[in-house]
Amino acid sequence: MKHTVLLVIALLFGQASTHADEIKKAVTEQGDVVVLMPDGTWYYQDGSVKQPMTIAVNDAPFSKSKDATFLIKSSINNSAVWINPKQWKFKKNNNGHDVAEFVFKMPGKDLNALLINEGLEIPVETLANVAIQNAQQAASEINVFKKEYRTVNGKQVIYMEMEGKIQGIRFMYLGYYFSNESGATQLIAYSGKNKIDEYRNDISTLLNGLTIQ
Repeated sequence: MKHTVLLVIALLFGQASTHADEIKKAVTEQGDVVVLMPDGTWYYQDGSVKQPMTIAVNDAPFSKSKDATFLIKSSINNSAVWINPKQWKFKKNNNGHDVAEFVFKMPGKDLNALLINEGLEIPVETLANVAIQNAQQAASEINVFKKEYRTVNGKQVIYMEMEGKIQGIRFMYLGYYFSNESGATQLIAYSGKNKIDEYRNDISTLLNGLTIQ
């Protein structure tokens, strides 16, 4: 069952371009149901006027840990991730079918991550919205708890925290979303909701290793 759940999670974050033209619904931090449009705008389900999605800005700088000494480079776009090789094991997708270019696992812990890259440039707001849309296709009760701009290693990204339920298990997904002329990147860590607080520092260290070459 565990492997089945992990497969569903991988499919959950499928290529953003696959469903970028679809209209989906999401739940905000305040519990309001909104309809997401492909152009990054939204409106309340009750019919309120469509408007640009406002995303908070976190002015604190984020940078890689001194313990993140091993650089993993994408062959799809110019993104890369610094990891602590003593903490994380990783595997490159070589079969051409899996969603993620790289998958990560922290041995001895229920903590995994995906690096999803594609060569298509997608507006970063749209990339984050489509991640929500794709999540809704694979999991139930998707809620977005946090969404903000951050500057990570000198590049502006969107940080997002989502919760969803798969086969009765509640998962949390914490991730960075970035896009430029070389393509789009999603770096997403996930675990059971009840384990997130325990793993939050490990997740932050991994996410803050994201860099653009």
